[in-house]
Amino acid sequence: MAKRNILVLVSVFILSITRVFGQAKKPQIMVFPSDNWMNTNGYVKTWENQGKTSYELDYRRAMIGDVNMKMCISKVSDVLRNRGYPPKMLDESLKNIELDQALTEVTTSKGGEDISSSQIDKILLSARADIMIRLYYDLKKKGPLYFVTFSLEGIDAYTSETIGSVSGSSSPGPESDLSIILEEAVNQHVDLFISKLQVHFNDMLKNGRKISLNVSKFNGWEYDFESDNFGYDELSTIIDDWVMDNTVQGRYNLNFSDDKKMRFESVRIPLYFTDRRGNQKAMDSRRWANGLRKYLQELGITVKVIQRGLGSVDVILGSK
Repeated sequence: MAKRNILVLVSVFILSITRVFGQAKKPQIMVFPSDNWMNTNGYVKTWENQGKTSYELDYRRAMIGDVNMKMCISKVSDVLRNRGYPPKMLDESLKNIELDQALTEVTTSKGGEDISSSQIDKILLSARADIMIRLYYDLKKKGPLYFVTFSLEGIDAYTSETIGSVSGSSSPGPESDLSIILEEAVNQHVDLFISKLQVHFNDMLKNGRKISLNVSKFNGWEYDFESDNFGYDELSTIIDDWVMDNTVQGRYNLNFSDDKKMRFESVRIPLYFTDRRGNQKAMDSRRWANGLRKYLQELGITVKVIQRGLGSVDVILGSK
């Protein structure tokens, strides 16, 4: 009887642990070709701009032009999905951007300022991924046998910080289907990598995700950040206090401040917010900065907010 009771208790404990992990929030993930793979295979666009060479990774052309990479991304996505981390699909996001015109190539402000939007910014803004996984692979042959080496690198989609990486290779065998060999290799090495991604995401749940905030003024605006016309102190102090009050545990760094500009880094914002209908949604830099815009407008200041990717936002005072 005692043995039976112990087994029942163990079963209840395992069930409770399973429920806890089943209910745990997980990051939104998207798998991309690595920068190195894109460059090696000719999917980098370059152009000259005022004597400087600019480049952009052309993911759309890569997905159309390289069937192997498309299939490999699908196989890696299957591995993640089988472990409870269903990723957003790069190919589908690219199609949605084209069909819905979710973001334009260039957005022009009312004041005439041109804001460039790279392809990867469009993808991340459309998909709202928390973590990018960059995939590199190389199919090799040893005598009559084939094997693949690979690497996966986890990148915070908001800060571009590396979270963790894994690399490995498959066992040599007669199979020459690249995607099947890659799936085998990834299955053997991926679990510790996934745990690192989850640890990073858990930290964001507790301490907020990092963004950068730049606050500046239009040249024609008559005030500056040393002005004390808007409340209890200089404008820079008022803005700094708002950031303090609206970050997770007041965590941020004010890296630079003068009479015309303030630059905040490692600004920890909540991962989620609840909308007016009670739905929980992902918080991004623009949504969060709109809170600052509304606050400053209540003080009589006209404000423009410009989002530069998921994790960076400009707040410009004095005009729209």
